[in-house]
Amino acid sequence: MASCGPRMLIVCMSWLLCAPLARGQSAPSPSVPVVDARRGLHLFPATSWKDGFFLEHTAVPDLGLHPRLPVMYMREPLGSSESLSDRVSLHPSVVLSLNKWVDLGVALPIALWQDASGLNMSATALGDLRLQNKIRIPIPPPFPVFAVSLGVGFPTGNPSARISAGQLSFLPRLVVDWSTLKGRLKLIGNLGGFLAGTGGTCDPTQQPLDPSDPMRMRRLPCPMVCDPETQPIDPMTGRRQPCPPLSMEQAATLSQVLSGLGNHLLYGFGAEAVVSPEAGLRIITEFVGSFSFTNREGRSPLFWDIGLLRTKGNAWCFSAMYGRGLTEGSPNHTLMFTVGYAWEHREADKPKKPTISVEIPPIQVIVPPVSGGPPPGGPPAALPHGTPPPSTPPVAPPPGGGAPPSAPPGPGRPEPGHQAPAGVPATPVQQPQVRVLPPATPPKTQTIEIEVPADWWPEKKDDKKGK
Repeated sequence: MASCGPRMLIVCMSWLLCAPLARGQSAPSPSVPVVDARRGLHLFPATSWKDGFFLEHTAVPDLGLHPRLPVMYMREPLGSSESLSDRVSLHPSVVLSLNKWVDLGVALPIALWQDASGLNMSATALGDLRLQNKIRIPIPPPFPVFAVSLGVGFPTGNPSARISAGQLSFLPRLVVDWSTLKGRLKLIGNLGGFLAGTGGTCDPTQQPLDPSDPMRMRRLPCPMVCDPETQPIDPMTGRRQPCPPLSMEQAATLSQVLSGLGNHLLYGFGAEAVVSPEAGLRIITEFVGSFSFTNREGRSPLFWDIGLLRTKGNAWCFSAMYGRGLTEGSPNHTLMFTVGYAWEHREADKPKKPTISVEIPPIQVIVPPVSGGPPPGGPPAALPHGTPPPSTPPVAPPPGGGAPPSAPPGPGRPEPGHQAPAGVPATPVQQPQVRVLPPATPPKTQTIEIEVPADWWPEKKDDKKGK
């Protein structure tokens, strides 16, 4: 054991000297980091009062103007694995509609307050000013209606606040919807993209100098974005170790890596049910998702929302919505309230022309009997010989006891001098009958409006007094 003591001492000293070097070699080398902001679903509220919450519809109002102010709270707006925990933002916008075919709008997102633990981010920030336009494609019914829209964002915001792309961005979109159940139900679909660049990368040769180096020769390393899913598992707790906090120097350079929101393929589908057309009440539910070109697998966000809108032309518009992310890269609990006013040009109602109401009573149809035809109800029953028919009044004998005068010849009567055969009853005289046809339905009085000249009406008494 004594002979092994010096050898063990040498081995221990060599391990202590080489351990820092070994840890430095095992540390990850600076490389292009994964930008956290590119994994999130960047939701922009729709601008027109004919649209939904985040999905656009094809309907365009007549000539009009629509300012609106959405207020949105988002829990983990970039996903549950990001360091941005809460955000309250405004999205003021205004839209000009032209002849039910074109929408021209402008919007500006504003972060009123956001909490970013571990990052040196400002609590308030401006987003990118966005110009939004939509053109409706005329397709006759009953086919679905299409529209195309294009949003252009200008880099007016702060990229380090994760609310700006840091460069020119584009939001193209194809919109389709189809109405059914007499306009009570509408199905909506959107397919487009969010093209906002890939952002900047960290250049180790351009990093600032490390203030802890007395020789001022060493630069700060590039900050590496920590992924909680790739952290080593703690043997004591069985869970993954948390990401180490960034130093102040690393946080100051983090904005170089987080600039840009990435390129996404955006899609969405939803349904709208009209509750009250007179009041403009609608219920809308939507699913919105995206696939990022700069994303890693398993981080594709999907978001669901449902809410109530009260939107009507020439009236105040209100809406309330709740949404929740269905995947890790989606925003979590989301609330949005919107207030605005929709002014729409409408043609004045044409003045009513004077009319007179005329009631027409029901008309009964009288059909005379056909000459020589049988009476209604079939042939009469045979009568005893010498008995006059009930409809023929008895003829009184003339004074003096003579024979009654003979009846004039007519239809159904024998001529004078003609005797009916014995045993054959005389044919009764048929009287003309009148038949009234009953209507198929109970008769109703009809009313019609007859237009009269405007100057036909007599002058009012007030007009005569004025004269």
